[in-house]
Amino acid sequence: MNLNEFRNEPHIDWTNPDNRKRMLEALEKRKITCQKTYPIIVDGRGYITSEILSSYDPADKNRLVGVTFQPDKLLITCAEKSAEHAGQSWRKLPWEKRAEYLLKTAQIVREKKFEMAALLVYEISKTWDEALGEIEEAIDFLELYARAALKYGKDTTRQPYVQAECNLTRFRPRGTTAAISTWNFPFSLSVEKIAASLAAGCPVLFKPAEQAPIVGWHTTKYFLDAGISPELLAYLPGGKEVGNILITLPSVTQISFTGSEKVGRLIEKSALETSGKLGIKNSDLEMGGSNSLIICPSADLDEAMAGVIRSRFSFNGQKCSALQRLILVGSRDDQWIKNFISRISLGSLKIGHPENPENNLLTAVIDGAAHQRITERIQRISQKGIDTIEKADIPKGGWFARPVVFYNLPWEFYGHPDIQEEVFGPVLFILNASSLDRALEIANSTRYGLTAGIYTGSTGDIDYFLEKIQAGNVYINRPIVGAMVDRQPFGGIKCSGKGKKVGTKEHLKFYLNEMTISQNLLSRGLKTS
Repeated sequence: MNLNEFRNEPHIDWTNPDNRKRMLEALEKRKITCQKTYPIIVDGRGYITSEILSSYDPADKNRLVGVTFQPDKLLITCAEKSAEHAGQSWRKLPWEKRAEYLLKTAQIVREKKFEMAALLVYEISKTWDEALGEIEEAIDFLELYARAALKYGKDTTRQPYVQAECNLTRFRPRGTTAAISTWNFPFSLSVEKIAASLAAGCPVLFKPAEQAPIVGWHTTKYFLDAGISPELLAYLPGGKEVGNILITLPSVTQISFTGSEKVGRLIEKSALETSGKLGIKNSDLEMGGSNSLIICPSADLDEAMAGVIRSRFSFNGQKCSALQRLILVGSRDDQWIKNFISRISLGSLKIGHPENPENNLLTAVIDGAAHQRITERIQRISQKGIDTIEKADIPKGGWFARPVVFYNLPWEFYGHPDIQEEVFGPVLFILNASSLDRALEIANSTRYGLTAGIYTGSTGDIDYFLEKIQAGNVYINRPIVGAMVDRQPFGGIKCSGKGKKVGTKEHLKFYLNEMTISQNLLSRGLKTS
């Protein structure tokens, strides 16, 4: 099987009238199918239980997107046994065949991209552009991991010049994966986990985020429609009860998780304490961040402002890579800072339901709990008398959070939990530093280390920044969000993550056991059987 070199999926062209027409048609069709029921999927069959899970449109709290159900422990155990049994055949399937299934899934996603984009608009309040970008990322994961399967399906010879001895590395599937996904990229990151696991030869017990169960159902269907054995992938929606069962199942050998640091730590602890049939469970944890962007005096201010807006306010700041702490280097007076803030133009940022393509930046936050958490954070900081600028008018009827910028913070407040802990909402803190060295000290003062960036016109600043910054993904003179598969492998350090970066062929190694084989080629009496 020969595949062309990997290339990222082209971004959709919204100037093409046909693309806009198809998106509008998909949105209308999705409105009609709202309130539909989506069953649990085990062995390819649908199941319903008494535990009903309802999903609502964040930008229209009265619109029901769909209904699904939470499985009980018996049903989860049935899914586990089926996956374990089917996994014995799947692991023996040639790697090239597994790659073919991923490529078929990629083609299905391409054909249904507007259908999924419309669902992302209504279930998690993504803009048109963000929704299609997520779908393109999902296709990239499928295409890249299909190629990764071809790479790791071949034995690698080590030191072939050694005489009379053959030394090889061979990769073999670990076992069943518990894939616990997130709501902010519910399609692409679910596809990532499922595709990597299947490519490596491992079956999947998939729990989508509570806030995006309908996206999870369609994700599962796309893989099943590609023709994989239905026992290999179970759709098990629900809350922490389902997650707690999955991570303690004896046949689960690895847990892939994207979410909060708090939950990630609990998963890591459980993985170590509840060994499976094959020993200690592996865990791959992608968690949060408190990300910084430094602007030096030599920076192009227009370029920097565009980067700040995208880095903080795209998808309402609900990205683990999003900017939270903007650090201005050099002596600044109040008027300069006010002029700087005015360039962010909070008053001109459009906010509304994402079904309207004009609302292309700010929409609703995911749910009432998120809205309350963000609002309470803003209130606590405001009570300390810190200067703010905020958007005055926001829509009603949905979970719309008011975008806020805090500035002129006293330096002793820089380490406060309300500044350091991830907001996951449209709130920006502007901090000041007398020098680049001090700016880096502030940037590194958090226990997180996911993304960071700098805007500067000095190569010396760049070199010093790269030497000192503590982050897994760093960006120079560009936004700190928008990592692309294979181009910018994504993953953090410190408390932001544990495991291989996603979006690389090497990520498949998380799902594989590595075997070293050494054979004496001069052994006497060896017979061919």
